[in-house]
Amino acid sequence: MTPDPRSLIEPFVPLEAVDATAELSRRTARQADLVAESGALLQLAEGMTHAPGQVTQHLVDIALRLCRAGSAGLSIIEEEDGRAIFRWRALAGSLAGHLLGTTPREFSPCGTVIDRNAIMLMSKMDLHYRYFAEVQPRVFEVLLVPFHAANRPVGTVWVVNHDETAQFDAEDARVMSDLAAFAAAAFGLWELHLSGAAKDGVGKRAWDLTDTYAVMRLVAEQLQRQLSEQRSADKGPGAQQAHADLGRLIFLIDGLLHRQKTVKEGTPVEHRQAQSETHPEHSS
Repeated sequence: MTPDPRSLIEPFVPLEAVDATAELSRRTARQADLVAESGALLQLAEGMTHAPGQVTQHLVDIALRLCRAGSAGLSIIEEEDGRAIFRWRALAGSLAGHLLGTTPREFSPCGTVIDRNAIMLMSKMDLHYRYFAEVQPRVFEVLLVPFHAANRPVGTVWVVNHDETAQFDAEDARVMSDLAAFAAAAFGLWELHLSGAAKDGVGKRAWDLTDTYAVMRLVAEQLQRQLSEQRSADKGPGAQQAHADLGRLIFLIDGLLHRQKTVKEGTPVEHRQAQSETHPEHSS
């Protein structure tokens, strides 16, 4: 969507009235599905290796599925006609038809989340950001997480409920925080792909993603620890597969870290097929 300037008018209610972030800790959280999350993050990392041009879309598809949302999106800070905006660069679900729509940086849910540099849950945000009343189906809840690259805010990843009875909880917030760790890398690789820098590892917009990949590795290791705790009670094939997926995920992240190192050192990065599908065994 791109709001009509006439809709940028005085809110019906103050921001505090639509800020429902505190509800995340009050609601009963659903049980973590580490098997599903492990498999999804592995697919995302494989996309970073093999199909960087599609990785942002893959990320929002995963957010939609893992959070059982009505819509999911990736909003990026850009400049248009001399002013800062957010552009919806990837969308999934009911709002997919609004791809490449924009919202103002200075007055939008994404702008607020970037300013606060914190995850936020908003309820019936169209009462404050009145231009969202134009969006159908109506957004009853939106859960937004900011992400950074090259030490600067880049955008947000978010999920939406269009069903008034559906509610996000602390588990959704955890999943989205994990995905935000991957979002910066996904967007950086997507930009490199568009600029052609992915072919040779250099380019004016090539970002140093070393720290981003390191955070991704920490997320995978944390999931491994949680999964190991669960496996003491669950030794079924699903848990075993998730453990294997996380091992493969860490292997792929290490490969991305190695590629970034060669870029920083000025060594040309050759386009190559994925390394052997086998990888070092990871202990339980």
